[in-house]
Amino acid sequence: MLSGFTDTAILAKVRAMYGQRLTPEDYTELLHKQTVGDAASYLKNETHYREVLAQVQEAQIHRVRLEQLVQMEIYRQYQRLLCFHKSGNAFYDYILRDIEIKMLIQRIGLYYAGTEVSQETVSSLPTYLEKRLAFNLIDLARARNFEEMLKVLARTEYEKVLRPLLPPPGGRPDLLACEHALKTFYFDGLFRKIDQNYRGSTRRDLYTIFSTQLELLNVAAILRMKRFRQYSPKDIQNQLLPARSRLSEKLWKEMIRAATPEEAMGLLARSPYAKYVDGTDYTYIEYTVSSIRYQLSRRFMVFATGAPTVVASFMVLSNLERENITNIIEGIRYGVSPDEIEKILIR
Repeated sequence: MLSGFTDTAILAKVRAMYGQRLTPEDYTELLHKQTVGDAASYLKNETHYREVLAQVQEAQIHRVRLEQLVQMEIYRQYQRLLCFHKSGNAFYDYILRDIEIKMLIQRIGLYYAGTEVSQETVSSLPTYLEKRLAFNLIDLARARNFEEMLKVLARTEYEKVLRPLLPPPGGRPDLLACEHALKTFYFDGLFRKIDQNYRGSTRRDLYTIFSTQLELLNVAAILRMKRFRQYSPKDIQNQLLPARSRLSEKLWKEMIRAATPEEAMGLLARSPYAKYVDGTDYTYIEYTVSSIRYQLSRRFMVFATGAPTVVASFMVLSNLERENITNIIEGIRYGVSPDEIEKILIR
């Protein structure tokens, strides 16, 4: 367990970083920038992204590169937090595990799509974090197919998870099955670490944060598959992650059997999530999911007293801020009006 002193230091550091978040005024300024370079200039000179953007030439930066650098700020924030628990608590490594699994799913997606990967590179991490990964990042970038990726993952838990899903020679990996297996592994390990390290209100709050995330992943999966008629209720059930749920088993079954996405979302509007669902527009399930996570994390950020709860909330809010910036950058790039971009921002 972390010492009380370390808990206090982490709480102070996280809340100081939270105080540097983008303000409503920052979003207003960004929404009205005319070019990606203008947005980069504002982020570089007026916000906490100034350090990761210090070497950027605003007039020349490409949209994709700017988005990568914005993501780097989240890694830097996590790196700063690691300084406070060197002796540590392995619970915080869940953030690294999340990074690793996202990389692997992205890689498997390339194999599934048949994309040429010999020249494809993996986004770089700060050196300190890269050394903490379970696998070598360069070797992963060089892996041309699923079997070569498994060799990179040799002697890791990921190899054990993915080995049973190795496709036949010349075949494509089952992307959905791989994603399901990796996320199940991730959440099983996460809840196990919570049980091992925490009791009382901290344990309860962490369960609330991550159970909600897991449950909302399942809701989003149901809604997406409802958009494609070829998925049967059995197909949908097989894609859901094992969840510690606040929703009843009866409600899950009704959502899975619903004839349309609207019907399924209507059921959610009569659940404990009712106050988060307006019951009118179900087009953007991702927006609804992100909005729920934002409101929950913001509440914990303000009122929680346990360092792990505040860290978990902060990381959710940081990722949502990064998604907002990405949406603004892409909206500017493709000429979307500020009013339309603002509709999909989570704040």
